[in-house]
Amino acid sequence: MRVFADRRLQAPVIDDFIRAADIARGTFYGHFKSTVELLDATIKWLGDETIAAIEAAMKGIHDPALRVGTGVRLWLRKSQADVAWCRFVSRIWDYGELVKSQPMADIQNGLRTKVFRLACAEAGWDLVVGTTHQAMLRYLEHTAPRNYAETVAATVLRGLGVKPIDIETIIRFPLPEMRPSDPHCASPSRSTRRFGARGIGTKGAKRRR
Repeated sequence: MRVFADRRLQAPVIDDFIRAADIARGTFYGHFKSTVELLDATIKWLGDETIAAIEAAMKGIHDPALRVGTGVRLWLRKSQADVAWCRFVSRIWDYGELVKSQPMADIQNGLRTKVFRLACAEAGWDLVVGTTHQAMLRYLEHTAPRNYAETVAATVLRGLGVKPIDIETIIRFPLPEMRPSDPHCASPSRSTRRFGARGIGTKGAKRRR
């Protein structure tokens, strides 16, 4: 991941990975036929691990607006904490299956339950994905203001048509712990509180405020 990220605009070659891993050329070819095959494997590993970690952190959260808002915040907190991860993911954003793992199901559920108010799920998906990607680039440029993850999440939710009073609750919701599955993956801030399965717009949620 670091080799792909560090080369930036230049495509890495096999020798770059051999030097970084301190292995023989034959060892590389024992696992991968080309750098493209290695890239595909890295994207699948990274996408599976990241999405699984976010989903595990949001276990028990069912409200679509809270899921989208919390997912965006977790993703951006990881982008802020792990520069190598952020640089790699932002580079291959439109490549392979990584971006396709974004929460279309939550957007469709939000439309079905009228939590979201927009013309179609595809527009909502583009809003979430495009805004999140641009925010990652801002973190890499070191121009993101304080509490930027919360600002971006609030902006996305506003675009999805979530009520302002619910947006305020969502961005103040303590982030659940996103446990790293790899020692190189940094973890965002911890939280011991859970919103639970209740929806943002329910009486139970309002009592918590």
